This record gives sequence, structure tokens and C-alpha cells, in this order.
Amino acid sequence: MRKFIYHRDKIISPEEVAQREEAERDKSESAAREQRFLELKQKAEEEDKEAERARVNSRLIDKLHIRSKNHLEQGRTENAVEET
Repeated sequence: MRKFIYHRDKIISPEEVAQREEAERDKSESAAREQRFLELKQKAEEEDKEAERARVNSRLIDKLHIRSKNHLEQGRTENAVEET
């Protein structure tokens, strides 16, 4: 029944049908663009949060005078080289 009405409308007023179809395509394209925008926005926010977290961690490590294992090992090898 729905197909019959669609074809009837298409025969009687093809311009109206074309406009409706175009509006539906625009809606789907707009929704896809909006979805992409929201995904990119969320990704950027997550990256900003991660960068802020890394910055805070770095400041905390500096304030507590904590050195990483790599930094300590590098210092030991430099001291060993200087002693020889």
C-alpha cells in the first residue's frame, strides 16, 4: 500500500516527491556530519585531558623530586664513565 501511495505521489507531483527525497538526504548527510564533528570533538577533549594529566604528573614528580628508573640508570652510567 505504501509503495502505491509513493508511486501515485510521484506521478501526480514529482517536484514535491523530489523535494521530500532531497530533504531526507540532507537530513542523513547532516546527521553524518554532526556525528563526525562530535567524534572529533570528543577525541580532542580526550587528548586535552591526557595532556593535562601528563603535565600535572610531570609537575608532581618535579615537586617531589622523584626520578624515574631510566633517569637513575642514566646517572649511574655517567658516574661509572667519569670514574674510569
